Order: sequence, then C-alpha cells, then structure tokens
Amino acid sequence: MSDRFSYSRLDSSKGEIRLLTIQPSESLDDPVKCTLRVETLKPDLDFDALSYAWGNLARTFPIELDGKQICVTRNLNVALPRLRFYYGDTPRCIWIDAVSINQNDVQERSEQVQLMSKIFGTAAKVITWLGDYFKPESDATIHEGNETDSLRDVFHFLASRPEKPLWELDDQARKAIRIARVQELKETLSEKSLSLLKDILYRPYFSRLWVIQEIVLAKKLIALLGLTMISWYGLFIASVSITDSASLSHPGHPAYLYMLRDYFRNREKLNSEASSEGLQPTDIAMLRRSARYFHVSDNRDWIVALLGIASDREMIGFQPDYSLPEEAFVSESCKCYLNAKGAEGRPHIKWFTAHRSPL
Repeated sequence: MSDRFSYSRLDSSKGEIRLLTIQPSESLDDPVKCTLRVETLKPDLDFDALSYAWGNLARTFPIELDGKQICVTRNLNVALPRLRFYYGDTPRCIWIDAVSINQNDVQERSEQVQLMSKIFGTAAKVITWLGDYFKPESDATIHEGNETDSLRDVFHFLASRPEKPLWELDDQARKAIRIARVQELKETLSEKSLSLLKDILYRPYFSRLWVIQEIVLAKKLIALLGLTMISWYGLFIASVSITDSASLSHPGHPAYLYMLRDYFRNREKLNSEASSEGLQPTDIAMLRRSARYFHVSDNRDWIVALLGIASDREMIGFQPDYSLPEEAFVSESCKCYLNAKGAEGRPHIKWFTAHRSPL
C-alpha cells in the first residue's frame, strides 16, 4: 500500500456525498481497510455520521482506502477500529468529514460544508466519538494503576437512559428524574470513579463548535468511548451532578449540549418567545452569541458551523467560499446579513466579526 488515494470530483449541486465502509476484521489490532463510494443524499439514504474532534493535525497515520493510502489524525485513527468493532460482521456506511470530503479541494469543502446540516439530519444515527479510555493525544491511561472496577461503575452510570426523552416530559417530571439520578450518582460512585468521570466530561470534544449542529440535528444520538456505548442522557446527568449550575451554560459541559438538543426539539415553542431585542433564540445572531465560548480551528467556521440550524438561514442566503481570505469571508457574510435584516440587523453584526464575545 504505497500509492496515495486520489479523489474524483463530486457534483454537490446534485447532493453527491461520499460514504465510507469499514471492512470487518476479527482483531481490534488489524490494520483498518476501508472503501469509499459516492451516493446522492436523499431522505431514504441509509448511513451513519461521525461527530468527533480532529485533534492534532500535525500528527497523522495512514489507513487503507480502496487499496491506497490516506492519512488521518490520531483521534480518527483510534476511532476507526473501535467503530469496526461496534459494527461487528455487518459492514455499515458512515460519513466522516476528514475522509468523505477532499480536504485539499477548497471548492469541494465550500460546497460540502453547505450539505452538512442535511447530512447529519438525514443520517440514521450520529455517533459521537469521545475518544479512547486514555486522555486525548496521550499514550497514557486515564490514571495509572488498575481502574477496572471504577471504570465499570462509571460506564454503568453513563449507560442510563430515561423512560422517555426529556423534551416529551413537563418541567416537574424532568426535575424529579434529574434529582433522583443525581442522588444515585452521589451514592454509587466512589471518589476514584468521579475522578475518572470528570476526565471524560472535560474532553475537548464538548467545546468544539461544529458539535452543536451535529448533535442538535441527529435523529438518533449515541456516544462511543473506547469500545463502550454510553448514553447522552447519562452524560447530561453526570455533568449536572458534578458541575455548579452557573457553569452549565458554557461549552465543555455535555449538559449544555444536551439541553440545547432538548431546546431544538421544542423549536416551535422556543421561537414563539422572541428576545427583548426582537430576535428568536434560533436566529443566527443569537446562536452565535450563545456559542461564543466554543472553539474552532478556522475562524470562518464561526459563521458556517451555526448556519445549518439557524432559523433565518434561508433569509440570509450566505454561500460560504473557503477560497476567500478570512477578512473577505467575514465581510461577505456581513453583507448578506445586513441585506436580509436591514437596519434592525446592525446592532447584531458584531457577532459576525468577533471571534469571541465582543466586549
């Protein structure tokens, strides 16, 4: 396997995307072998999508793709054999941005990024990869020593699910469930288990801006940590249990993302409650403000990563072009926003130009 993989062009105007299939293997340590095929994105297309953090771009590893070589980051290199184990003997199509998009083709990136909301909204399930049992970008285990019992207790708690999705319950029922589960966590987990749990909850994945869109739009959402499948509800309850309430509105907490997903399940009710500034909670300016503490690797993503879930996306009509320098990119987005919103949009334009909360 010496030849490097070469991409053929996609016709994004027809909704073409690439789906990866990880070939089954008997051993977790076997080299990863994948195939890639082009499909047209349509409502009945059966596939999964991966939500994950890229990690260190300078540290890459080769995998086999259609008999040739392509390099991926360490985090994805660790995820692929675990996904193979998760799928078992049945090959499954999955969309993974680093492989499904030709990252060296700026035009394709610009086109495919506009399809991402449809991709994550169409996927049968979104798998959130939280990393292996060790800390990200490290070869060390979470803690030194034998942690088997503590890990087992943590995974047992994180596997918990509510009888009904929280967005189908009234406020009183939600509160009662949370109180009961929080009490259970405090009574059943040792200090060592809680320490392990915190290591999981504070991983970089949870503060990645693109995660918001990927989680909110998912039909079905699961989380994979190493070889273990855990529930987002378990992550939510755990985050609520060990975090002071004032911090829950900040990224880095699964509770914030879970509640955001909950809110979007009530989008119609939510949008009937406009802010004092006349903005709906899912307008791009409000989303941009609420996400100001998240992180991106490309400053242009501050706008694009939230457009897919913005209620005023069609009105704004911004078409991202990653071939533009950052300043021109932001300027074009501002023009589109002001053309759509007029004078009432001027007070909120600061959220398009700031990389963090404007002072």
